[in-house]
Amino acid sequence: MQCCGLQPASKAAARRSPGQAAFETGDGSRPWLSQGLVKLQAVQTTCPHCHASLSDLASRAGAAHCGTARCRQAADDRRAAALRQSTVLDLLAKLPLPSSSPSPLVVWLVHHDPQSVPLTDEDRARHSAFLDRAIAQSLVVDRRRLAVFAADDSHPQGAQLCGQCRGRCCQHGADWHAFIDVSLLERWQQRPGAEQTTLADAAQAYVSMLPAQHAENGCLYQTEPGCALPREMRADICNGFACPSLQQVQRAAAADAAWPVLAIGFDRHSVGRAALITAHRTQTLLPCNANGGPP
Repeated sequence: MQCCGLQPASKAAARRSPGQAAFETGDGSRPWLSQGLVKLQAVQTTCPHCHASLSDLASRAGAAHCGTARCRQAADDRRAAALRQSTVLDLLAKLPLPSSSPSPLVVWLVHHDPQSVPLTDEDRARHSAFLDRAIAQSLVVDRRRLAVFAADDSHPQGAQLCGQCRGRCCQHGADWHAFIDVSLLERWQQRPGAEQTTLADAAQAYVSMLPAQHAENGCLYQTEPGCALPREMRADICNGFACPSLQQVQRAAAADAAWPVLAIGFDRHSVGRAALITAHRTQTLLPCNANGGPP
């Protein structure tokens, strides 16, 4: 006889769906149901950034913010900071440094990975025409519009950091024609052994230094290995500029020449590359090849 609508265990089991049975324990309890209730009770009801109340729909959807531009940006910043922190911790745990070595200085670089493109005849002609105009009009770069010179070449870590960056600052050389002006051409003309040369010869010397390929949307002299111009032919700003990250490394190297640097290229929500820089070498840490080693 049955009472209160209860059925024998065998019939109750027969009525369970395969999916329902899969989530039940041996005693017939349903932990997934209680966990689900707990999860529902923990749904966020206010924006963690401005503390405004979230709509029922936003709460049920698990929204991380109220949707305003300011809070979207705050949530985005929080995700980026979390990625930075996890990246640093992961890399520090794998660094091949002796126990006696000081903790590396972590330096962030804006990830920059320009593609090389052929230098066209039009590029060459346009640059040559600019140099001719610089001579004819005695064009001089307004140095008041340039950054203060802060580069210090006394430690090799700086140059290695620039190589890791891939010359993001060199992009400005595209619009400024590598910052070449008549004073730079005169300096080439006045170098020892060139007393009989003209400014036109100087201009031709710079045209002859144009590479076969250059960084897309960058300076015509910017190549994958670095600048196609030797240091003595570069504009003062090219040799003297130091971005905040480079200044960090310069100060660290001045304080301790053996201080290692962990340089990480970061692009908001992704890590482009990372390297361990010392006074003697640069070791690639990211990206890795299929075997988990440097490319």
